Amino acid sequence: MNLKNKPLWWCLFLAPLLAIPLLLLLSPLLSELLPRLIPPCPYHKLLGIYCLGCGGTRSVLALCALDLITALRQNPLVPAGLLLWLLFEIQLGFALLGKKLRLIPKNKWFWRILAAAALLFALLRNFFPAIAPF
Repeated sequence: MNLKNKPLWWCLFLAPLLAIPLLLLLSPLLSELLPRLIPPCPYHKLLGIYCLGCGGTRSVLALCALDLITALRQNPLVPAGLLLWLLFEIQLGFALLGKKLRLIPKNKWFWRILAAAALLFALLRNFFPAIAPF
């Protein structure tokens, strides 16, 4: 990992780690406000289909309540993205300490397969009610 501007990378490393406890602390307030502030999905409202992000808000709220099962049920891409972010944070932390640790592959095929799986999930959730977000 190329860390030319170390103070910026330290900020990028520490800011989310400091924000997570605040997010968990404010989760009761967020669970009241977010559903009112975020409009319904335009794809689902106009076309009747679920997009890649449908159920994402409910998944985030479930994660804030530490309910992983509901988060996975609403949109499994949110917990998967969180896991990917955690791996990146660990990798960045080691890099900032001068240690080399590769947790996320740099291979372009990894990212292509990940994107294809996400698109396949978005397609299949419209045909199989068991994986629909509601």
